[in-house]
Amino acid sequence: MTLLPPDWAPRRHDFEMKVDISAVGPMMTKVAAQVADGVHVHPLHSMAYLEKRLLPDLAAGAGEVGRDPTEVELIVPVFACPGDTPEERAADVATARRQIAFYGSTPNYAFQFDDLGFGGTTGRIRSKFKAGELDTIGDVITDEMLDHFAVVAPWDELADALISRYAGRAARVVMYLGENRMRTDPQHLARWGEVLWVNADPAVMQSELPALHQLVQQSTVGWEVDDWALAKELAEYVENLSRSVELLVSLGHPSMRERHWKQLARLSG
Repeated sequence: MTLLPPDWAPRRHDFEMKVDISAVGPMMTKVAAQVADGVHVHPLHSMAYLEKRLLPDLAAGAGEVGRDPTEVELIVPVFACPGDTPEERAADVATARRQIAFYGSTPNYAFQFDDLGFGGTTGRIRSKFKAGELDTIGDVITDEMLDHFAVVAPWDELADALISRYAGRAARVVMYLGENRMRTDPQHLARWGEVLWVNADPAVMQSELPALHQLVQQSTVGWEVDDWALAKELAEYVENLSRSVELLVSLGHPSMRERHWKQLARLSG
């Protein structure tokens, strides 16, 4: 940051700034484990890759400097393809297949397929590239491959599917295809924002709110965007979320009885 010219240097602030590193192979993963706060996992990944390659490499790198590997967070982009019908999911599934094939055309990433028993996949993708058949590279990615590299689920099951796959491994998941869906069809913004509240733990959410507030401040203060409308809307959203979580915690208190719920129903109409 000290090498930036004044026009691009953010204002100094007291917030801690995390440094993450993108890594795929063992060398960069070990470097990240030694010096970074987190690792940006490649979108082309399977659970076999995380468990048998990335996490062991992370542990090895951390061990070399006497660091606890659990201190290094994983930020994981996911090819999530939600939709309540095959037709609704079709566009995202097709995009995911093509993107998986595009990334998988890199010879150094062939192991992603080979480790899963899909040997020769990178070669078949590259043959299509050489033949100019770019529109059909996604056809190489079978349904079985897609199950390893993407999460395809109805809207109401997507959250559970993501939790089932990444809980205990990822500190944060990023919806790789979500932004495009929201831009092309604004109604999906609300769908992405839906959460299965019945499975949510308000106490856990409340404990994580301070970190969320700090993250919002880190993203705005010091970059001269804290006066932007978007920054103000984001801060307001987090503040409203905080109030909602506090309410959920109160409503979940063991002292709540049926008479309390009846009175709440009467007062709220």
